[in-house]
Amino acid sequence: MSLLETSHGGPTTFRKMECGCGSRFESEERIARRLPPAPARARRQAPASVEAPPPLPGTANPSPSGGGIGGPPPGVPVLIPTSSDLDSKSSLLSNQTRARRKTPANPNFGPMRDVFIGRWEERYEDKYIFQAKDGSCLAKMLRDAPHLVERWPDMVDRYLADSFWASKRHPMTGLVTRPVEFAGDVNAPVRQDKWTDSRRTAVEWAHRKVG
Repeated sequence: MSLLETSHGGPTTFRKMECGCGSRFESEERIARRLPPAPARARRQAPASVEAPPPLPGTANPSPSGGGIGGPPPGVPVLIPTSSDLDSKSSLLSNQTRARRKTPANPNFGPMRDVFIGRWEERYEDKYIFQAKDGSCLAKMLRDAPHLVERWPDMVDRYLADSFWASKRHPMTGLVTRPVEFAGDVNAPVRQDKWTDSRRTAVEWAHRKVG
């Protein structure tokens, strides 16, 4: 309904209105009595607006309805991950998954490591520090020569009895990077001193040269 005209006649106000259907109406509004004026009220001055600091890089503007249960306090920026962050995280997870699938764990790795560490600690009465290069070299030896699994305990004994490596306290890398040197026949006698063999060979060679 729309207002067409308003007119005042003393204490009476007349209004003409038209309905959407085409009908027209006239209403009257009369003042019954006048009341004393209301006391003046002090107007409350609106506080001065404070300019909000610019948002931090990589953050979104704080929501006007911030705070409440489960939401950040008003005025605190909310960090929203970008698409590049999500892509890099997804790529990292996929790389780790591919690495696990590409290099499955050899079931003989753990037992062979434990045999070496146990016999090394029994010989030196100390705790062996297993390093990353020990593990990588042992894994490579298993890939290149898987048939040495059954000979491993004897290889460890031969290696720990070799005085050449005693000066370096027989690190695992010395054995797994030279498996042919200690693989020998399981029934062959253990070589006790590599330096003695070398000197004997040198002496024999010298005698043949002089003669």
